[in-house]
Parts: sequence; structure tokens; C-alpha cells
Amino acid sequence: MALTSAMPVERRLLRRNITYSVAKTEETNILHELGYWPRQNAFFDHIHKHRSLLTEVVAHHLGIHANMCQVADMSDWLHGSYNLCVPISVKNSSRVLVRFPLPYRVGDSFRPGNSDEKVRCEAGTYAWLQQKCPDVTTPRLYGFALSTGKVFTSLDYLPFYARILQHFRRWFSSLLRLPIPSRFVPHKCDTIKNIGPYLLLDVDSYVNGLLSYHDDRLEHQPNAVNGPGDCASQMTALAFMRTIRPHFFNPSLNHGPFVFSLTDLHTSNIFVDKDWNIKCVVDLEWAASLPLEFMRTPYWLSAQAIDRIDSEAYNMLREEFMSIFENEEEKRPAIYGLRRTDVMRTGWELGTFWYTFALDSPTGLHSLFYKRLQPLYSKTDGDDVNVFTIILQYWIRQPSAFIRTKLNDREIYDEKLRNEFHEPP
Repeated sequence: MALTSAMPVERRLLRRNITYSVAKTEETNILHELGYWPRQNAFFDHIHKHRSLLTEVVAHHLGIHANMCQVADMSDWLHGSYNLCVPISVKNSSRVLVRFPLPYRVGDSFRPGNSDEKVRCEAGTYAWLQQKCPDVTTPRLYGFALSTGKVFTSLDYLPFYARILQHFRRWFSSLLRLPIPSRFVPHKCDTIKNIGPYLLLDVDSYVNGLLSYHDDRLEHQPNAVNGPGDCASQMTALAFMRTIRPHFFNPSLNHGPFVFSLTDLHTSNIFVDKDWNIKCVVDLEWAASLPLEFMRTPYWLSAQAIDRIDSEAYNMLREEFMSIFENEEEKRPAIYGLRRTDVMRTGWELGTFWYTFALDSPTGLHSLFYKRLQPLYSKTDGDDVNVFTIILQYWIRQPSAFIRTKLNDREIYDEKLRNEFHEPP
């Protein structure tokens, strides 16, 4: 009689099923991600049970009666990695979307307020673009609200007298050369001072802050290391990243300028017509005011992951992009006395391109450092165990104890992961 092996256990993630053989090789925390699917179902069910409130929300911001609004069936709801969009049909008008941050994806459970911060950043982006770049087509934002109860409605949809008052307020501020108030007006609450993206004081602070996040990942993610050698390699990379940082940034730009940047500007967020003219840009919630030297050509020009880019093939596409970008920039006056194309070209020549992408990638920093940055200084040190042994001591005191802790974390993680998939020890 032939024996057949049991089918491997599959568990559901948000976008795929996964088996233990795949899960154990993933760099991300699969134990954490296994909780996303049930949390998503619970959150969607919660919104569905309170769908009558959605019609009231839409009616409130549009200044109409709630019976003119109808919530779409759950099968027609839209969601991505961080947002749920519920379509609402409005009688005698087009449909609108009510958009919710997914609390289990933005870390609201362990850092309450993250969802509000995400909403504030996106609303601030809309307000800034409408005021500073009215020719940029974005989805129309009618209003937004925070978990604190603060509600903001677009000036165009306020009651008549309130709208007249706000227009007068904006005109009077302009007359006195004061900052013009946002078009999103708070009501039934105290006016908040800032609804825009967060701005750090200098480039050094921002870079050091990002490197601290990488330190925290290595220290706190239970499956951050695969073994003692991998742990030492990551510790060394992080120590070196701080050491070489001054080589990639111009000290004269340390205190600015900072430029408005769409950090999630990948292909699925850019809508074009049949002639490839850009018609609309969406998903603006991760926009931020970033150091000018963080401007760079999109890594997805070559349709490769950032740590797998063929640099020669990519450079051909980059040069074509830069040529077009330069032609467009010449049509506009230089801001701050600087040309963005000059800063971006210098960043490519110095390696700032790779350094900043390494900062932006929690799982890609290690690979980018050893593939793109370390060879700028030495062709051999990357394979020299003695270098790791020396340098890692400057990332943390008592490095041997840290490595033992991380290996123990990994052992506990692996055991829990096996249990989730009913795998034998």
C-alpha cells in the first residue's frame, strides 16, 4: 500500500495563503501577519453593522438628507494595504467614497492615535495641494473626522452663512498678509493649529530618526536574525550606516530646504489617459516634507525590487527620466536657488540614491548596504569576519549578550510558528 504524505497546513494572510515551509523563510514577522485576516474581517463587519452611520456622515459633509445616500454592498467595497473605501451612492449625483485607515495595519492597537495621524497627514496633503498646486488633479476631499470627535468639512459645502464667513476670513487674512486658513473648516470643536505633515528641524535629525527605527527593528522583531553571523552582519551594517552618513549629504542643506514629496508614488497610484498624460494622483496619505536630497528617480523604472536592481540597465532609464525632468524644470523658476535635477544627479554620483533607499526599507537596508554602499569604501571588508567582530562592538555594548538574546528570540519565534502550522519540532 502506498503511503501519501499529509497536505501541508495553509494559513491565510491578507493577500495569499502561506505554508510553514514558506513562512519560516520570510523576513517579516509572520506570527504578527497571521492576525491581520481575522482583524480585517472583524473591522469590516463592524463597519457593515454601522453602515447607517455612513449615510449620515456623507449627508453631513454634503449638506443633504441621509435618505439620498445608499451604502454599497460589502462585495463592492474597496481596500488596499492600509485603507478601506466604502462606496456611497448619492441620489442625482455621482458616488463618493468613505475611507477608513485599517487600524490593525497602522499600529493603532499599540500606538493609539496612529490612525488619526494618518488621516491628518492625508488631509493636510489635500489642503496643501489645493492651495499650492491647483493644477495637480487629485480626488476631491469633502471632509474628514478624527477619533477625538473633531470634524472638518470643505468650505464649499458649509451652510451659506458659514461659507460667507469663511470666505471673508480668508480674504481678510490675505489682506493682512497672514497665513490663509485651510479650506477644510473645523466645526463643533476648537480649531486645531496644524493639519499638515510633520516636519523635522534638520536633515541630521531625520536620518538619525530613521536609523533608530532600524535599530528598533533588529532589537525587537523576534525573527530579525537567521543566526549569529547574520546578526553580526546586521549590527555592523547599522554601525557603518551612521559612520558614513556625512558622506552622502551636503552640510549646507542640513536645515533645508524641505520639499513636499509623495512617498507612495508608484505606478498603481498614477492614473493616465491613452496617451500617457497624467490625469490624477491618488493615495496621498504618506506624503511628507522631506530633505531635498531625498528626491530621486523612482526605483520602479526597471520593474525590479530596490535591492535587485541592475544598476547599468536602470541608469539608462534614469538618464531618460532625468532628461525629461530637466526639460520640465527649466520651464519653471529655480526654487531656493537650486535645481532639483542637479541635486538628484549629485545624489546618484555620490550614492545618496542608495543610502536614502536603504533608510526607507526595513528589510532592504542590509542588502543595499553590502551591495551598493560598502563597496564604495572597500572591495574586501564585506567578507572579512574580523571587520564584523570589531565594528559591531560600536553598535551596542556587550554585543555577545545581544546576539544570544536575538538567537533565543528566534528560537521562541520558530517554536510558535511551528505550532501555528501544526508542525512537529
